[in-house]
Amino acid sequence: KSIQQNGIKGVFVNHMVGAPDASYLIDVPFFDVNLVFLIYIINVLTRNYVATYYAVYILGYSLAALTMYLLLSRFGLRYWVKVVFSVLFAVAPYHFMRSLGHITLSNYAAIPIGLYLAFVILEDEFSIFTKAAGRRKINWKSAWPLLAAMFVGNGQLYYAFFLLIVMAVALLMKMVKGKTFKPLLHE
Repeated sequence: KSIQQNGIKGVFVNHMVGAPDASYLIDVPFFDVNLVFLIYIINVLTRNYVATYYAVYILGYSLAALTMYLLLSRFGLRYWVKVVFSVLFAVAPYHFMRSLGHITLSNYAAIPIGLYLAFVILEDEFSIFTKAAGRRKINWKSAWPLLAAMFVGNGQLYYAFFLLIVMAVALLMKMVKGKTFKPLLHE
């Protein structure tokens, strides 16, 4: 309702909550930019804060299923296997337990994206720039992992922290397997 009344600044300052003045979330370190953007877009479309609240909750299921489907597509599984595991991931009991009471934690679509980044670290040679004819050019194949990293980094800090640990373990496994520190030296 604060976003509806005050625009995007309603995320940071809410005059309807907090005593004696208002609720200020300017210095809160666990801010979920992805969720705020989703809430803002849906609120602009619906102009009803209750409908926005329930739409964000219901979209959490489909976003979790979609991101898990994209992760499983990387492994070349059959269509029905990807669909079954994506739906099972989306309707996990965790989602129902968090539900509307803790909407930020029930928005866990970033988990498969972070796992995707861990597999990119393990399997692919990842380089942002390529050298062609003495010039450095941007490797556009690397755009997807960069966008995925931005999505995970702008998401819930709770998930981003543990996904960072998973990615660090993937990097450590790659260094141990190759017996080199070369993965740390990429540009």
